[in-house]
Amino acid sequence: MQKTIKSDMIRSNLIMILLVTVCISGLHLYQIYHYTIRQNQKEIMTMSEQAQNGLNYMLNQLDVLQYQIVDSLTQSAEYDRNSRDWTRESIEFLKNTENQLQTFRRAVPFVTNIYWLDNYGKLFTTDSFVNRELFEESQTLYRLEQEAKDACYVPPFTPEYQMEGDNVSVFSYLKNVYRMNRGREKRGVLQIDMRTSYLEELLTLINDNQYCLAYITTEDGSLFWFPDHPYQENGADYDLIYPLNNGWQLRVRYSNAFARRSLKNNLMSSIILLFIIIPLSILSVYKYSGYLTGPLQKLTKRMKKLESGELIEIHTISRFEEIRILEQGYNSMIAKMDDMMAKMTEIRTENINA
Repeated sequence: MQKTIKSDMIRSNLIMILLVTVCISGLHLYQIYHYTIRQNQKEIMTMSEQAQNGLNYMLNQLDVLQYQIVDSLTQSAEYDRNSRDWTRESIEFLKNTENQLQTFRRAVPFVTNIYWLDNYGKLFTTDSFVNRELFEESQTLYRLEQEAKDACYVPPFTPEYQMEGDNVSVFSYLKNVYRMNRGREKRGVLQIDMRTSYLEELLTLINDNQYCLAYITTEDGSLFWFPDHPYQENGADYDLIYPLNNGWQLRVRYSNAFARRSLKNNLMSSIILLFIIIPLSILSVYKYSGYLTGPLQKLTKRMKKLESGELIEIHTISRFEEIRILEQGYNSMIAKMDDMMAKMTEIRTENINA
């Protein structure tokens, strides 16, 4: 195939269109990728802050609740008495205390049961079906003794001391209770059981996202609560840490794998768009190049016919100034040649007549 202006024009225009299309598509994908990442980070941070506020509100409610319970216990004169025996006053104290505990339990939606075990083995509780022996041997009391603190939290577990009910998973808050005006003489242990599902509800917005994971650690960094969540670690994972009022930490881990997935989807869209743009570009370039090179091709044909002796002028003048000058020059040359040939014919005739 001979090299022509039209073929070169079509080739160069197609290359330029392809380069421009690829550059625009690449820039578009880059912007989509980073915009998606920024939006996801913003959304995760917003959800994490909401979860942090919800957890702090829960802890504040728990703090108020345990102070109210201790204050209620200390209002009775029976609270400070040293007695293993059941008297009419102690039985009355038991009834009043358990009624108060029931009121407190109903006031806080995430609390399942409240227990107060005094140092003489008397158990005050909202759970009427509790197994007292199993409760006294439970891991919660053992944990409080092991940690040698006045208060502690026990990670989620299913209580064995509940003889009836749903046996739902709970986490517990335990606190040593002391006698009034007697220094550090222990009066008993207060235990508050709370629904683990309440933690799940507070963090469900984050953990419903397959690219996110929210969990809770204690002050020393050990795991307190971890969801049953199919999260797969990625080398480019990011961690956010939100401190809570009681020293816990809300940890949120997320990855940008979703953005790469979005990038793949948009890349397929760009490829499909290229398959649509390229044929249209070829058609438009072909027609536009024909519009530009048509007058030149016409002039070229006339020049070839001129070689065989055909003197044909170009009657349609191009709109382009450069081509119009060539056409006018061609027509002027044809006119001169025609005039010269007429004169030569006239001279030949005169010679023949002479």
